[in-house]
Order: sequence, then structure tokens, then C-alpha cells
Amino acid sequence: MAGYEETWEAFLDTHDGFTRGDRARIDQHLSVDATIWDSREHADIAVRRYPPTVTFVDGGALTQRVRNTGVRRRIERRRLLAHNHQDLLAD
Repeated sequence: MAGYEETWEAFLDTHDGFTRGDRARIDQHLSVDATIWDSREHADIAVRRYPPTVTFVDGGALTQRVRNTGVRRRIERRRLLAHNHQDLLAD
């Protein structure tokens, strides 16, 4: 479970850095070739979209570009994930 816990802690720390406007805190969790694209907030709903490239190690290093969209709702001062999906992008 250590891998899961490390991943979850990194996600939480990145998100906390985002909500506090702490760019250095966010950047320490990003790969140098990471792409972060678009973030919108309206009242109690926040939408984030970004297009990561996924490399399948077991698939002969096959890569695919995807678009990930996450929607979070503010509930009792917390941002809870309400919707998340990914779509393959055409090359």
C-alpha cells in the first residue's frame, strides 16, 4: 500500500498548493514535461482539463494522448471529486 499512500499524499499536497496559490509547492510534484491546461472555478464547482501523454510500459512503449477532465464540488469547505473522465485524443 505504500505506493498508493505516496500517490495519494502527492495528489493532496498538489491540490493544497493549488488552493493556496503556492506555485513552488505545486511545481515540486510536476514532471518537467507535464502539461497543465485550463482551470476554471464558478461558485461551488471547479472544472479542470489537461492533456497528459500516457506510456504503456507493457504495450511496447505505446503512447497515447488523452484529455482528462475533473469536476469538483465545494461541499462543507472541501473540494470533492464529483466527476472525472478521460478521452483519447486523435494524433
